Amino acid sequence: MAVAPSVGFHTKAERRGVHALAKTSDTSWILRGLPRSAVFGEKHERSRRVRSSYIRTPYALEYNPWSSAAEIEDAIFYRGVIVSAFAQIETMLGELAIRASLLPQYVQLRRTFPFSAEKRIAFLRKVFSTEPLMQYRSIAVSYLDRFDELASLRHMAAHARMQVLGGQITFHDIPQSDGTAITMRRQPFVFAGLELLAWRSAKLARAGHKLSELLNQRGLLPPLNEAE
Repeated sequence: MAVAPSVGFHTKAERRGVHALAKTSDTSWILRGLPRSAVFGEKHERSRRVRSSYIRTPYALEYNPWSSAAEIEDAIFYRGVIVSAFAQIETMLGELAIRASLLPQYVQLRRTFPFSAEKRIAFLRKVFSTEPLMQYRSIAVSYLDRFDELASLRHMAAHARMQVLGGQITFHDIPQSDGTAITMRRQPFVFAGLELLAWRSAKLARAGHKLSELLNQRGLLPPLNEAE
């Protein structure tokens, strides 16, 4: 099927073919690089161009006529990378904790298996300080230290309200406290600063995957399905 440039297909028959393809369970059309106008029609594209100036992008989280679509979407992308990276990391650490708790060497630790992220980190620190995983203690502790350093960023990216204005990204939230006072936090970032944090978060996720694969290759932990 011949695809025209961004204006879509030349004939109605070709457009009907793409609409039919989009309605099926076969989603391979997404990978073929079809322009949005080819799938949804030129009318859809025109409606996107003439939308309210208060909504510069369909992904805007609040009405904002002062920031460009590129700025808003970049901010959402960087925030999304941070949240996605920590979702990967915390799931990986949870799986490691579960698998380690199945080993008889950690039976004492298993009786108080933690479920909160903070307690799970403490649990893994004890795990990697005891055989048979003690040989990887330096690698694991270094990784867990880096996780702790970015934990506040993870909470903020996941829970704060984000505002894109004046060439910067500002997060507003109510951080956790000891319960004696309510504190409002305002944390501004330049775009390059948040991009750097997104890069660091993604790098940490890849390092965690590498650590997990290393332990898998050594065969030191039972498979996760044994916990079922």
